[in-house]
Amino acid sequence: MSAEPFSSVAYTIMAALAGAVTALAFRPWKKMTGLEIALTLFVGFSFAIFVSPWVAHSIMQVPANEPRAASFITYVMGAGSNILLPRIIQFFERLLGAKGDGQ
Repeated sequence: MSAEPFSSVAYTIMAALAGAVTALAFRPWKKMTGLEIALTLFVGFSFAIFVSPWVAHSIMQVPANEPRAASFITYVMGAGSNILLPRIIQFFERLLGAKGDGQ
């Protein structure tokens, strides 16, 4: 895998999108509307794009010239965001006593 900047960005984008699509397997996507699916993909993709580089380089100390490791972290975070974010929201709803829909 090339360590060129364009290749690194392309791999990161592909990993974020693939992770977001994978996350739909863990959600009741057959019952979701098109808008809900689009929002799920958007949230997973954007979370992975903006948070993964920070996690990869600052927390996990992945070198900048190693796009495979950063892409793996991006994929995992793209998939995990759509699993973890709803759970975090539900936790705070219960903590704050908000009346959510309980999904």
